[in-house]
Amino acid sequence: MNKQLIRSSWILRKFFIFVLLSLFLINPAYSGQETSIQSSKLAPMKYLGADVSALSGGFGGFGGRRSGNTYQDNGQNGDEISIMTKHGWNAFRLRVFLSPVRQAPNNSLENTIELAKQIKAAGAAFQLDIHYSDTWADPQHQETPIAWRNMNIDEMEKQVEKYSSDVIKQLKDAGVMPDMVQVGNEITGGMLWPLGHMKVPPSDVKQFAGEIQALPEPYDDAKQWSNLTRLIKAGLQGVKAGAGDSPLQTIIHIDCGGDWPITKWFFDHLAEANVEFDAIGQSFYPNYHGTLDGLQKNMEQSYKKYNKPIIITETGYPQTGGENVTSQKYMEWPGTPQGQLQFMADLINTAKRFPYCQGVFYWAPEGRGRGNALWNSDGTPAPALLVLNNLEELKNNPESHLPAALASMENITMETNSENDTLNIYVIDTCGGKAMIITTPENETMLIDAGYPRQDNRDTNRVIEAAKSLGIKEFDYVVATHYDTDHSGNIAAVDATIPGKIFFDHGEPIPSAFGNMRNRAYDSYINMIGERKRVSVKPGDTIPVKGLKITVVTAGGKVIEEPLEGAGKPNEFAIETKPTGRRDNNTGSIGLLYEFGKFKMLDLADLLAPEEFELMCPDNKVGTVDLYMVSHHGFSVSNSKFLIHAIAPKVVIMNNGPRKGGEATVYDIIKTSPAMEDLWQLHYSFAAGEEKNTSEQFIANMEQEQDCKGNMIKVSVKQDGTYTVTNCRNDFSITY
Repeated sequence: MNKQLIRSSWILRKFFIFVLLSLFLINPAYSGQETSIQSSKLAPMKYLGADVSALSGGFGGFGGRRSGNTYQDNGQNGDEISIMTKHGWNAFRLRVFLSPVRQAPNNSLENTIELAKQIKAAGAAFQLDIHYSDTWADPQHQETPIAWRNMNIDEMEKQVEKYSSDVIKQLKDAGVMPDMVQVGNEITGGMLWPLGHMKVPPSDVKQFAGEIQALPEPYDDAKQWSNLTRLIKAGLQGVKAGAGDSPLQTIIHIDCGGDWPITKWFFDHLAEANVEFDAIGQSFYPNYHGTLDGLQKNMEQSYKKYNKPIIITETGYPQTGGENVTSQKYMEWPGTPQGQLQFMADLINTAKRFPYCQGVFYWAPEGRGRGNALWNSDGTPAPALLVLNNLEELKNNPESHLPAALASMENITMETNSENDTLNIYVIDTCGGKAMIITTPENETMLIDAGYPRQDNRDTNRVIEAAKSLGIKEFDYVVATHYDTDHSGNIAAVDATIPGKIFFDHGEPIPSAFGNMRNRAYDSYINMIGERKRVSVKPGDTIPVKGLKITVVTAGGKVIEEPLEGAGKPNEFAIETKPTGRRDNNTGSIGLLYEFGKFKMLDLADLLAPEEFELMCPDNKVGTVDLYMVSHHGFSVSNSKFLIHAIAPKVVIMNNGPRKGGEATVYDIIKTSPAMEDLWQLHYSFAAGEEKNTSEQFIANMEQEQDCKGNMIKVSVKQDGTYTVTNCRNDFSITY
């Protein structure tokens, strides 16, 4: 936003200060109870964030924001970032201006690095906002830095790419690599004026687009769009070059939250120019960008047309001004602490209707007791800072302006997990066994193992109930990964109710000291198949599921001889000496690499370390993956460091039992893997204890085996590589 314009407009409107803290103190719905964003209350959103750039100092901006402000919570002094993190805010945004900075807070790269260190120390995500200016850049101001003026488009293009790369590289070298990077700030009207200045069409919603500086004369729309898209591409290329192998998400940020026509106008031009970026960022201040109804329509249309996640990168609402605030267009909430809280609850509850909306970021919360601040005048949190405590209660508040769900909203879960475009993976709890169901966009179904055979039919019933809930009457494919009773021993019992068409296995059992027990599972499996089709696979084979590429990487004690496409690089985590260990049915495990669009998942069943060595040393024959299904329930005879660190999964799912698997050393290997973000578990591991287990919201079953409810973990995957993991115990989910 134009921060100076906001300040002057508010002064001209002569807002009154009505700080109704007494209502906050006596209303139990607005208690100061701590919360965490990692809760089902916010799912499926990933981030609740704030732009805290004003903490870098300088002249401080409007509303009394200064780096010297002091804050307190529960009687204890603290810094803004740590207190907000304590109450569930898990991401922070910082802008960076080109030095020397003019007429704006001193958000130089040097100061940005220091603030970023605080963000990283708090364990929060870091979003960087590159302004490509030495002062404010927003819809009214996209001034070319003094040092870059008089450049032509060719020179500017090179300068933008070099600068972008240098900024990211310096942040990376300082140990504060951003998780998300905006290439430009609110660039609806372009950037680096006059070269990239665009003429924004008239809008019934959006205000103040490029009204400060005159357009280039004579104005050539095609030429200006060519300039702008070249500059954006240069910024994106520079960011990626500076990041190297470090993962990050690139964002293109405009200020059209409630305005679909202008959003479409802008991103249609980017699509036509083949501008490749990761997410759409939108500003949403109601008085400038419309209604929540318009916002949700815009989010729905944007995702349908551009298939990209959406982030509300800027928002804000006053806690002062009383009822005078509601006299302005689209300002439906009073300018009071409770009005500000209700706005934030309504905005978050609107955003979380959409699985592809990744987060909401509040702009400049630093002031105290005035304006858009999220703090009371005494430095304690204002009600809106505690918004996560009140989402459900405020959804039904008579003062709520939460818009009615769109006509298509009833099917939004079905649409985003639909048979048309989504791969669904259901990891079924069998208390330390293995059972998994996959449904594809082409309506094909696959069962991988089926848990233990038991007299009480516990696992049989769990698999059958899961299949029936999905409308499955017959499995197109059934895979017996190996002949251990906790994997294939129960396939025959499930088949009696929901039969399979084609069966895949690795052939004869591997000789074992436990042969009799293992052979019972094999015999029941073979007797069940009868005259139906059976395929014994070998490494390098594929399982022909429509719309899904499944490659057999291990089977029958052997591994693929040649690296898969894109793999084969030397493994920096490789060891020289092959691990030793007994050969048994685990040795024969069928290991599968699943590929769906840009998504990759590796599941090696119960493969042991000697075979992991053959697959990964000295060269990594598989490459990197997005998701790893922990081998062998989390036992340390599998899950070698040279495997997990080399495949570098972002997400890991462990099918352990309450007292089976989940060994401490495996937790350590998983948690230190280079790209690791989250570990999800089917069970709390009582053997590992609280120190090793992942956070409770990521665990599907917390009880001992006799009390276990059998909650599943679900993974829903899109062709673009994004995927959502859901804990079916508490509906907590995260989209990656």
